[in-house]
Amino acid sequence: MTSIVWTKGGGTKDGYYAFKDGDKKVFHCPHKEMKSIKLNENDIVIDIGAYTGQYAMICAQYPVKEIRSYEPTKKSFEVLQKYEYNNFKCYNLAVIGNEDDERKFYISKGIGVTNSLIKKRTSTEQIVKCIKYNKIIADATIVKIDIEGGEYEIKDLIQPHIRAYIIDFHKVGKTWLDEANDIIEKLDDYGYECIVKPNFSCGWTMAGSWIKRI
Repeated sequence: MTSIVWTKGGGTKDGYYAFKDGDKKVFHCPHKEMKSIKLNENDIVIDIGAYTGQYAMICAQYPVKEIRSYEPTKKSFEVLQKYEYNNFKCYNLAVIGNEDDERKFYISKGIGVTNSLIKKRTSTEQIVKCIKYNKIIADATIVKIDIEGGEYEIKDLIQPHIRAYIIDFHKVGKTWLDEANDIIEKLDDYGYECIVKPNFSCGWTMAGSWIKRI
């Protein structure tokens, strides 16, 4: 049975809400790549695929100027709504690369970490509201993206006004590795230095972080 608990740790100062699976210990995502980007008090952080808000609370409790979290999964969004920090806002929306108002969204078994816009074998379908990526990053300084393969459909993912990027890549589709490497190459072309480099050897090495060279 899954419950919602307040848990300390995970890189936060004061804790965050997490799903707890029965008697199992709460698992804190290592977030190595997320912790590698030094926060500033004037940062505006866009958290795309926020889940229950571990990274959001790292930022909100720092505190940054503002963090805006986007999460299309209903249960996870209900958790995000529990936070009462003045610099935190959350939106029950999927972030996409086009102008669609709604999309099919696929709910996987378990505690929701692999829910996705990409259809999976053992998933149920629902309709979610959407917002275009370019509409939400205009004033951002840090963008974190963890959307289970949806990162590849956003063709203008890298925007040079962003101070830092945190991107979790996913093995989705036959060309995922080429698409991931294209994004990494574009980051380099736009003048970003890689802080944590993904090597794609396992699930814990799929994410990376980049910061704009001065």
